Amino acid sequence: RLNKHIIGRCMGVAVCILLVATSLTYFHIIILHKDLDEWGKILTKQRIKKIVW
Repeated sequence: RLNKHIIGRCMGVAVCILLVATSLTYFHIIILHKDLDEWGKILTKQRIKKIVW
Protein backbone atom coordinates (compact mmCIF):
# COMPACT_ATOMS: atom_id res chain seq x y z
CA ARG A 1 0.00 0.00 0.00
CA LEU A 2 2.82 2.41 0.89
CA ASN A 3 4.62 1.81 -2.40
CA LYS A 4 1.46 2.49 -4.42
CA HIS A 5 0.84 5.68 -2.41
CA ILE A 6 4.41 6.90 -3.01
CA ILE A 7 4.20 6.06 -6.74
CA GLY A 8 0.86 7.87 -6.98
CA ARG A 9 2.28 10.95 -5.31
CA CYS A 10 5.34 10.92 -7.60
CA MET A 11 3.06 10.61 -10.64
CA GLY A 12 0.99 13.56 -9.42
CA VAL A 13 4.09 15.69 -8.93
CA ALA A 14 5.40 14.68 -12.38
CA VAL A 15 2.07 15.61 -14.01
CA CYS A 16 2.09 19.01 -12.23
CA ILE A 17 5.65 19.68 -13.41
CA LEU A 18 4.72 18.71 -16.98
CA LEU A 19 1.66 20.98 -16.93
CA VAL A 20 3.71 23.91 -15.63
CA ALA A 21 6.47 23.28 -18.17
CA THR A 22 4.04 23.06 -21.12
CA SER A 23 2.11 26.16 -20.02
CA LEU A 24 5.38 28.10 -19.63
CA THR A 25 6.51 26.91 -23.06
CA TYR A 26 3.24 28.07 -24.66
CA PHE A 27 3.52 31.39 -22.77
CA HIS A 28 7.04 31.90 -24.14
CA ILE A 29 6.02 30.97 -27.69
CA ILE A 30 2.97 33.27 -27.72
CA ILE A 31 4.22 36.32 -25.78
CA LEU A 32 8.02 36.23 -26.05
CA HIS A 33 8.27 34.87 -29.60
CA LYS A 34 10.44 37.77 -30.73
CA ASP A 35 12.69 37.48 -27.68
CA LEU A 36 13.11 33.69 -28.05
CA ASP A 37 15.56 34.09 -30.95
CA GLU A 38 17.67 36.55 -28.95
CA TRP A 39 17.62 34.29 -25.87
CA GLY A 40 18.56 31.33 -28.06
CA LYS A 41 21.56 33.23 -29.43
CA ILE A 42 22.63 34.29 -25.91
CA LEU A 43 22.22 30.74 -24.55
CA THR A 44 24.16 29.15 -27.43
CA LYS A 45 26.94 31.73 -26.97
CA GLN A 46 27.09 30.93 -23.24
CA ARG A 47 27.16 27.19 -23.97
CA ILE A 48 29.96 27.66 -26.49
CA LYS A 49 31.90 29.73 -23.93
CA LYS A 50 31.39 27.02 -21.30
CA ILE A 51 32.61 24.33 -23.73
CA VAL A 52 35.63 26.45 -24.74
CA TRP A 53 36.56 27.29 -21.14
